[in-house]
Amino acid sequence: MDIFDFIAIFALLMTAAVVLVGGWFLLELPGKMAEERKHPHADAIRMCGWMGLVTAGLFWALAMVWVFRPLDDSKKGTTT
Repeated sequence: MDIFDFIAIFALLMTAAVVLVGGWFLLELPGKMAEERKHPHADAIRMCGWMGLVTAGLFWALAMVWVFRPLDDSKKGTTT
């Protein structure tokens, strides 16, 4: 093995690490956004985001929509 083999192995390992860390970040993103926005269903949104891993991103997209869906003010205890 020469230096180019080691460079290729290092490049492959770094690519795998970037893909894993990037995937972790994207799957965790809806849950973190829900917590930041103080959404009452933050735990469910986090789980829905992680279920996107199994459903090829379908539940991840649903979680992103759920995060930005306006909340009903009547459930917050305000009266009109």
